[in-house]
Amino acid sequence: MSDPAQGPTEPRPETEALLAEAQALHGQGARAAAEDRYREVLALDPGALAAALGLGLLRSQQGDPEGAARILAEAVARHPRSALA
Repeated sequence: MSDPAQGPTEPRPETEALLAEAQALHGQGARAAAEDRYREVLALDPGALAAALGLGLLRSQQGDPEGAARILAEAVARHPRSALA
C-alpha cells in the first residue's frame, strides 16, 4: 500500500496493468469500464493516487461533482504532501 507520509509511489506490479487499462479506457470514452478498472486498482491498493485522481475526474465528467469531491478529498487526505493531490 502507498505510504501517505512518503507521498505517492509507483504503481504496484499487480495494479500497474489495471491502472494503464483504466487510463486507456477513460481516454477512449469507455467510462463505465474505466470506472470498474479504477475501482479494481483502489480495491488492491487504496493508496493508489493515480487511480483515485482518475476516478475523481471520471465521476466529475459523469455529472457527479459530490462523488468526485469526496474521492478527491480522500486522495488529498491520504497524500497531503503530494504535488499531484
